[in-house]
Amino acid sequence: ISALALLIPATTLAGLTSAQIEISSTFNPVGSGARALGMGGAFISIADDATAASWNPAGLIQLRNPELSIVGAWQQRYQDMRFSELPQAYTHERVDIGNINYLSASMPCAAQICSKNMIFSINYQNLYNFDKIQNQEFDYTIHTFLLQGTAHRQFSFEQNGDLYALGLAWAVQVNEQLSLGVSFNFWGDYLRKSRWQQRYTTIDQSRIDFDGTIFHQTEKEWRTETNDFSGVNANLGVFWHIYTQNEQKLTLGAVLKTPFNADVRRTVRRRVETILEGSDAVFNNSTEVAEEIYEMPMSYGLGLAWQLSDALTLAADIYRTEWQKFIRVDGAGKRTVAFDQGVLEQDSQVKATTQVRLGGEYRIISQEFGKNYIIPLRAGLFYDPIPTNGSPDNVYGISLGGGIAWQNWVFDMAWQYRFGNNLGRKNSDLQGDGYAWDLREHSVYASAFYRF
Repeated sequence: ISALALLIPATTLAGLTSAQIEISSTFNPVGSGARALGMGGAFISIADDATAASWNPAGLIQLRNPELSIVGAWQQRYQDMRFSELPQAYTHERVDIGNINYLSASMPCAAQICSKNMIFSINYQNLYNFDKIQNQEFDYTIHTFLLQGTAHRQFSFEQNGDLYALGLAWAVQVNEQLSLGVSFNFWGDYLRKSRWQQRYTTIDQSRIDFDGTIFHQTEKEWRTETNDFSGVNANLGVFWHIYTQNEQKLTLGAVLKTPFNADVRRTVRRRVETILEGSDAVFNNSTEVAEEIYEMPMSYGLGLAWQLSDALTLAADIYRTEWQKFIRVDGAGKRTVAFDQGVLEQDSQVKATTQVRLGGEYRIISQEFGKNYIIPLRAGLFYDPIPTNGSPDNVYGISLGGGIAWQNWVFDMAWQYRFGNNLGRKNSDLQGDGYAWDLREHSVYASAFYRF
């Protein structure tokens, strides 16, 4: 009877404490910079500042002078999580995040020296953020063919971490209309750790009835999972001036981000304390280390920008990520859907996601002698779906931005808002509990560029 009682918390509502990758930032790998984000991320066919290596490395060729850049980001994310089968487990959480989103240094090389116009760049980018919290306290019932009773659960989940990549980029001007570029990205620990970590704390207090005999049990579990991530991939870019006449021009940009196998070292530390009324506490400590592989998917995008005048530019991007090929391979060779590890690869119904991004920029240009400054105003709309084990969940967003260019300096700021409702319903482990969550996310980006 005691042995059966000790199994109860581990076999009840297991989905609420199951391990999943919870990428809280956008799932889709986009670039950086306040100018680009202010235009809704429609930047593949513009890519004319030092953040171009993260959008379309071929666009770097438009930089005529050495340039340094830094981008800072701040986010406030709200997540409402609910379970239709367990309404008392509803939780409303807020996470605040601030980090250095991008650093770069770019150096052009003129045709007189390098035979063709070229540019070299080194970049450091934050690509994914994992910060998330979840706190719940609720009662539930226990009912098996032998046991029945009630239990009170206190559950807390904290996830944090980021994935970073160090990039070495190069672009060359093939002719007056066409440029090509490539960036090699080294994912790993450089300025910051490239990892995500999950911490679970669960306390169950149970009252169990076994054929009229009442047992009281308390089980406490602390679990920490650390995942260290490393790998190498490349971004390939094309930039084409289709049409240029006076102040008008039409440009096309294309980018391909290659798939790669990432090495992940997963360390799980677990401590369980179980107290059955009338018995001594039982402790169980364990540490597991596993070498795993995450097969990261290919993604690619196409952009078109139309500069109607020196002041007004409109742009549109379409971007696709093959998330059905995002696979986790554990140490035993088991292949599962990487962000929903309860689903085997052969049972996967994951589909690719397609982003659509639209943006515009209007520049106020000073014509006064001695006051050469530019003040841009920007706005954008975007569709940014989240992959699931089925059709992607719909997430949308809007953005606004502005800045000033004065002498050798350029300062930009942007605000972005992402939102979506009834997300995560296709999560395999939580479907039976009627799980869904709503997203509300505010982001502020600030960029500074110095051109020598």
